Amino acid sequence: MSSDLAAGDRPPPCWPIAAGWLITIAAIAAGGCGRGPGATVEGLVTIGGKPVETGYIRFAPAADDGPTAGSTIDQGRYRAAVAPGRVQVSLQGYKKVGEERPGYDPTGPLIPIMKPLLPSDDLGPAGVKSLNAGRNTLDFAF
Repeated sequence: MSSDLAAGDRPPPCWPIAAGWLITIAAIAAGGCGRGPGATVEGLVTIGGKPVETGYIRFAPAADDGPTAGSTIDQGRYRAAVAPGRVQVSLQGYKKVGEERPGYDPTGPLIPIMKPLLPSDDLGPAGVKSLNAGRNTLDFAF
């Protein structure tokens, strides 16, 4: 068995590497401490009584003092983990109106053509909602 070490040399100690990993893991684990209980929000987004096919909903802190969260909307339904408190809700909804191939690749896969369903993603003052820790339900009907 051959070795790259000269006679009498010791291999470098592994403890600095192990200590570095332990510090990294501890920092990641402690990153969520002190935030308190979170909130989940779920609901239905409809336009004219029909569920929005696809889209995105976003929850930004109303006072600009916390994280923004969001979720995709699929067949009108969404579910997101958010920080409790007052949030400004904005959403985008789309409907598939056709398909096309990308202009640069006529043999490529068909991609959907999506039509926006709402004139603006900002709900304004009507979009400011209060979320409590735990489970919340918010439905949006247009």
